[in-house]
Amino acid sequence: MSGDIDTCLSRFLFQYRITPHSTTGRSPAELLLGRKPRSHLDFIFPSVERHVTQNQGRQKENHDVHTRQRSFQVGEEVYALNHRGMPKWIPGKVTDTHCNV
Repeated sequence: MSGDIDTCLSRFLFQYRITPHSTTGRSPAELLLGRKPRSHLDFIFPSVERHVTQNQGRQKENHDVHTRQRSFQVGEEVYALNHRGMPKWIPGKVTDTHCNV
């Protein structure tokens, strides 16, 4: 390391504070700040968030190709999924509409 003692100490403490703890899995700085501090490595390696966001966008586009817009009218008979057990689908009637499904 080059520089005076203050610079060396600051660099050491920064590296120490951004190192994840073995018990919590998060760094002390992350726990204190509520976010992950950025180091030199963050500028070298691409952002994982950006990669995930791009993939999610592509997945949504691919999903939307196979879907269709649905709308229901008040009084129309429909079937609703029963999450409490059997029967799996239960009949019902539309009483009010708030938005398109």
